[in-house]
Order: sequence, then structure tokens, then C-alpha cells
Amino acid sequence: MGLFKTIKNSLAFRSANFYRVLLSIMPILPKRKKEKDENILVFLTGNKQVPMLRESLYSFYASNSKLPSIKIFTDGTISKEKLTQLFKWYPNSLQIIEKEDCISYHRTKRRDSLVRFAEINPMGLKLAAIVQVADNSPCFYCDTDILAFNSLEKLITKTSLCIAKDYLCMSRDYQAAYDEHIQKKYFPNLNQSPFYCAGFLSLSGNILQLPMMDAILEDCCKQSNHFTEQTIFAGLNRTYFNQHWDDELITIYQDDQQSLAPTYLKKEWVARHYVGAFRHLFWRDAFFLRIGYRSKQLQN
Repeated sequence: MGLFKTIKNSLAFRSANFYRVLLSIMPILPKRKKEKDENILVFLTGNKQVPMLRESLYSFYASNSKLPSIKIFTDGTISKEKLTQLFKWYPNSLQIIEKEDCISYHRTKRRDSLVRFAEINPMGLKLAAIVQVADNSPCFYCDTDILAFNSLEKLITKTSLCIAKDYLCMSRDYQAAYDEHIQKKYFPNLNQSPFYCAGFLSLSGNILQLPMMDAILEDCCKQSNHFTEQTIFAGLNRTYFNQHWDDELITIYQDDQQSLAPTYLKKEWVARHYVGAFRHLFWRDAFFLRIGYRSKQLQN
């Protein structure tokens, strides 16, 4: 029994490469246009993230009867022309915004600290991208290591997002993953649960107008890391908005690390974030979504 479990666990981890290769040779043919959703879904990608972005975007197509408008920001490592070609299969509105266009947008508005943060840290660019879209319309942001299994509308009806003009709502994290300097100086209240993750969030309104943001961004230009932008969003959420989705809606599920079969069936998840030690399961579930392996209650 011990040997069998060891072999099973090894196969679960090693299967990621197998599924990834299969997905890379399975073309996504042009899809039929669906009814337009007023929601906007934002991604940030570089060349290395494109394979995951393709599967993430496909999962949103497959899981929503109404399709959101897509805005994909680049980090400068892949061209707008290449991304346009790669995602021509998406049948509804899709816009590619290059890094320099995002930076120019904020420079025109004299957001100098945000511009400098975006220039030196990819997470600063992520913050700038989300803020740019939210300036003009409510939006969802999604990391590329997320798959969707249900309609975005479930996220709106489960919160006050449908009635508030300015809001921030975030997914939950199972641990605190913050920039210690920014947390201690500006948001000491982040030490307590719930912990927030900026991998999936929804924003409406201009958070740059909130108190302390000028000082925070100035500090970010001097010192930042991979968790700085997440710390900013989490701190603002804890201080001003205090909204998050329940784990059964946006999940960082942890109980299937050695599973060979997909575990999303019969779940109410809208989306799952495949972080850290669970990243290999992204490719497994993406493959089964591509071949149409879905429970009846999740089909559109």
C-alpha cells in the first residue's frame, strides 16, 4: 500500500508535463459568439505566462453563458501582434494593452509614483493595469494561474458589488503573504485573519485617492517585492472595504495535491487559484475542461 501511494503521488506531480504538452498541441478553434456580459475581465501576462493564460481564458469562455470583455495587459516580453494572433479564437471583445501604453496613461494623469513603481516591478504594473481599467469601469482581475468553473455573475450576487459605486472585493488566502515593510508601516491590521489574495479581485473606483496612497507608492519606488501590490490591495480592503468572497466561490483548495482525477466536479467553485505546491493540478484540470469533462450543473 505504501509503494502504491508513493507511485500515485509521483504520477500526480509528473502528470503536469504530460497534460501541458497535450494542451500545447490541441488547437483552440474559433468559438461561437455569446451574449455580451457587462463585466470586464483583466489579465496581465508575459511571454512565459501565455500557455496558462490561454487555458485560463478558455475556462472563462467555457464556464460563462455571457462573456465578459477581456483586457490583456502585457509586461513587455511579448508583442501585441503575437497576443492578438494567439487569442483570435475568443469570439467577444478582447483588447491588448502594451506596457508602455499603460504607463503613458498614468503619466498623463501625473501619477508619477505609480509610473515609477510600474516601471521597476511587474507587480507595480499589475496595480497600474487594474487601476487604469477601474478608473473607467468596474472590473475583475485574474492571475493566469486561475481556472473558472462557473459564472462570474455568482460573484456579484453573493456580495454588494451590484449596488456599490466604489468597492474592492478580494479572494481569500490560506496564509499571510505580504510585503513586511509595507504591512508594518501602513497596515499592521493585516496580521489577523482573514488573509487576502490579489490573484482574483474586483475593483471599482479610484483607490489612488485614498489616504496614504501617495506615501505608500513613494515607498514602493524605493523598496518592493513580489507581494507589495498584494499588500496594498489587502491593506486597503481591510481598512476601507472589508469584502471577500467565500472559499467555496474563489478557492485555493488544498486537499487534492496527489489526486490523479479532476476534483472540481460537483463543486460550487466559480474559480480556483492554483498556487505553489498545487500548480501541477492546473494542467490536469485545464486538460479535462478542454475535452468537455464537466458536471451537468456547471454546463452553460
